[in-house]
Amino acid sequence: ASAAADLTAALADTHERTRQEAARALGHLGDKSAVPELAKLLKDTNRRVALTAAGTLGRLGDKSGVPVAMESLKTGSVEEKQLAAEALGDIGDASAVPELRRAAGPASPAPVQQAAQAALTKLGQPLKK
Repeated sequence: ASAAADLTAALADTHERTRQEAARALGHLGDKSAVPELAKLLKDTNRRVALTAAGTLGRLGDKSGVPVAMESLKTGSVEEKQLAAEALGDIGDASAVPELRRAAGPASPAPVQQAAQAALTKLGQPLKK
């Protein structure tokens, strides 16, 4: 079996970390055949897994992770907000710019600000100094 097939199978693993790492690895491989299985992870009960899938889908040219990432950017933990900002940068959808600008502001914790600023830069909308 191919690496992509093995990683796609790992997306259904019972361990959250395995699902998350498999999703991340599929993004590095750039194999679009995994998109349907990755899209299923957007509903994963572990938000970190869902956000990793959203970012991977974005790297593969699929924007279906935008709603999950936008919601997590607003309501998630610090770690989830950071992952959400990274995912939105990977997805590259301009509709995320206003929310990323808010997350990059002084009201957000430093890791969230940094991730949001990096995402805005990826989107060609860097914060003005």
